[in-house]
Amino acid sequence: MTKPHAPRNPIHTAHRLRLLVTSDLHMHLRPRDLLTGAEEARGLLALAGPIEAARAAGHATLLLDNGDFLQGTPMGEWHNRDGRAHPHPLIATMNALGFDASTLGNHEFDYGTEYLAEVLDQADFPILNCNLDITPALPTRPSLIVERDIGGVPLRIGITGTVPQRIMVWSRHLLKGRAMVTPPEQAVVEEAARLRAAGADLVICLAHAGIVPPGHPEEDSENGALRIAQTGAVDALICGHQHLSFPGDFLHDGAGIDATRGTLAGCPAIMPGWAGEVLGQLDLHLVHEAGAWRVTDHSARLIPCDPAAVPPALARLSDRAEEATTARLSKPLSHFPAPLETGFALVEDCTAMRLIHAAQIWALDLLLPQDAAGPRLSSVAAFRTGGRAGPDGFTRVPAGPLSLRAVADLYPYENGFTAVEVTGAVLRDWLEMSAGALSQLTPGQPRPLLRPGAPGFNFDMIAGVTYRIDLGHPAAFDLSGVQVAERGRVQELSYQGQPVTDDQRFIVATNSYRAAGGGRFPHLADQREVIATDRATASLLAAFLEAHPDGPPVPDRGWSLTAPPGAQALFDGDRTLSPRFSYPRAEMTGTRDGFGQWVFTF
Repeated sequence: MTKPHAPRNPIHTAHRLRLLVTSDLHMHLRPRDLLTGAEEARGLLALAGPIEAARAAGHATLLLDNGDFLQGTPMGEWHNRDGRAHPHPLIATMNALGFDASTLGNHEFDYGTEYLAEVLDQADFPILNCNLDITPALPTRPSLIVERDIGGVPLRIGITGTVPQRIMVWSRHLLKGRAMVTPPEQAVVEEAARLRAAGADLVICLAHAGIVPPGHPEEDSENGALRIAQTGAVDALICGHQHLSFPGDFLHDGAGIDATRGTLAGCPAIMPGWAGEVLGQLDLHLVHEAGAWRVTDHSARLIPCDPAAVPPALARLSDRAEEATTARLSKPLSHFPAPLETGFALVEDCTAMRLIHAAQIWALDLLLPQDAAGPRLSSVAAFRTGGRAGPDGFTRVPAGPLSLRAVADLYPYENGFTAVEVTGAVLRDWLEMSAGALSQLTPGQPRPLLRPGAPGFNFDMIAGVTYRIDLGHPAAFDLSGVQVAERGRVQELSYQGQPVTDDQRFIVATNSYRAAGGGRFPHLADQREVIATDRATASLLAAFLEAHPDGPPVPDRGWSLTAPPGAQALFDGDRTLSPRFSYPRAEMTGTRDGFGQWVFTF
């Protein structure tokens, strides 16, 4: 996988090329939660110390980012909406740190391609992508070759990058008719060949892709890092997207995935978590002999961030952004008499979700064409249910005044507001797929509430109808949307007290991600969109609250969980809450890693 290069002085001893990598920063810049003000062990600034220390070892070094840097915190939203006249705070920090290259992730497109182009133009480092063809073009390039001197001999390093194919689903409302995505492994093979023909000794791929074994349903759409490695086209692979760490205690091992050595199909690989919690360091051990550089071994480590080592001069680059973001979040909108919390959103029809339902029904009335007919429903999911976001990754808005801080907590993503027309049959499958995020329960066999691999945001709740989810029944669909059992987990589905029939028609408010089939929900991508707007659901939620300054109305509870008597579900949940429901019976038996260990008994 290396190309001969004529040396000035032959080198037979081992040398190192050190790759320092970040991925999925998601606008986590400072080691502080902008919603709560709490200090956090994360953020790009908290990696400044580890970056400096790793560079000081004296090895030839590259500092690389693997995408999904632009969206994820209120500071990103501030810059998009109010701060575009100012330098982008994260890009300015990356410039100051001396990043050598980055690639695009799927969330780079959340604010639209015009804004993305504006921000990328501010980068002093190249943005690389070889598998996206888009009109008008973004300020990216397929690849580049950088040179480092090792022992007096030049090492020419080719670098390229890829985005997941599934952006054409997730960002369909922005990219349809304007973009085409080539399978990453195909594009990398072609680009690597061009780089080697241009004189590259090594090729590194910044793949915004996760790691799954062969045959996994996400292998060909968003988590195809192993496929890239299997081509043999690259010498090292930087992975991401899953917000996980590799090597180490990883979800998958075997079948070409070596989570101990840190290889994919024998190719050195690393995935540096997310949010700047760790810095990835991948050292390629090299020898130069017979006129060519060759990788003989590698070593990988994940270095924890150091919030205490933030250089003041670097922090000053984002002072204005932090002050402006804090002021924006404090803008008063409304008032609500009860807390808004998502700690139990997967077991009860909680007030927080019903508030978002109310906003979406209000938006339907505002935006639907006058001739639009059919009952109006709303579908939402809780975005903050712990999991990979950690033990404080729950919405906790106290009773009282509601500000934009509450909106950012309730709806942290820039999904576009969308409405689709569906039949009763599609509505039932929608709910069956949603209910499939939860485990089947039987008495005497406690199981995790969420099925392994199921994100909490795939548990959609639909308001305007009533229904019951029977967890004693097997899930009708697997997590990839394939039917594996008879429907029947969703029971007593009714509209205004009458059973929903297969041929009834409904208009359902949702978001652009789900309407395009995001989450692998069956049938949804084929439904007629009656509203497709660039307006973000979060902005409509804020407008709804402003329209009801004395307190917005919320719909009644519409769904419930049941299971065979004595069945138990386990959940690593919010340690700070007390349940306000009596069924299922909830008990916190202890804490682990900051989570409350909850047992729900039916």
